[in-house]
Amino acid sequence: MKTMAKPIINYIHHSGFALELADHFIIFDYYKGDIGEEDLLITSGDKILKKMMDYKNVFVMVSHGHRDHFNKRIFEWADTRPDINYIISHDIELDLGSTRYHQLKPYEELQIKGVKIKTFGSTDIGVSFLLEIQGIRVFHAGDLNWWHWAGEASDEELLEAERLFKHEVSRIEKANIDIMFFPVDPRLGQYYYLGGDYMIDRLRPRLFVPMHFANDFYITSEFAKKMSQYQSKCVTIEKNGQVIEY
Repeated sequence: MKTMAKPIINYIHHSGFALELADHFIIFDYYKGDIGEEDLLITSGDKILKKMMDYKNVFVMVSHGHRDHFNKRIFEWADTRPDINYIISHDIELDLGSTRYHQLKPYEELQIKGVKIKTFGSTDIGVSFLLEIQGIRVFHAGDLNWWHWAGEASDEELLEAERLFKHEVSRIEKANIDIMFFPVDPRLGQYYYLGGDYMIDRLRPRLFVPMHFANDFYITSEFAKKMSQYQSKCVTIEKNGQVIEY
């Protein structure tokens, strides 16, 4: 069993992370890449699988079925580590016939192997996750974001996107989050920061970890500078495979 004073975060790629905490190893939204693997031509996840063997409890979380968040290859890991606990969004069609697979809709709760899991909604599809592990509260947003697609949506659609996002955040506001994984997507142009800014302002996470930016690493530095007025620490990510200490 691992003993660890602080959680270690491994950035894999895009919205994919591995979280190491004491005897728990948790993967979020894996679709390609590896731990410590900057070259994404190698997408097998072999190093992740090897790392799993060091931990008593292994969880693989999937927020929704978009191809940049979900790769069916994660189920092959169970050939080597059959006691993996898969926590899968309700929108993904599965017929796996195993008690190791738990499909959750928004606003459901599950407690398993020392982890408390609560789901919230998304402003796209699927769910967002709030986990509590040994007193550490972790939020992974999935595709929950303030999707302000200026120039692609009408004014009415933009206002509705804002309303839906803020309504969902109101459900999460009392969560007291330690680590937050949240989209900072450069495709939104000058509005890339809106969702993250709102989350930091309202929820005040201790550590904000940007995601959903593919290989546009520059946006994480731009976001951190923009959020400098807050006490929340905003991580700058410079490469795939980067290790982040909480």
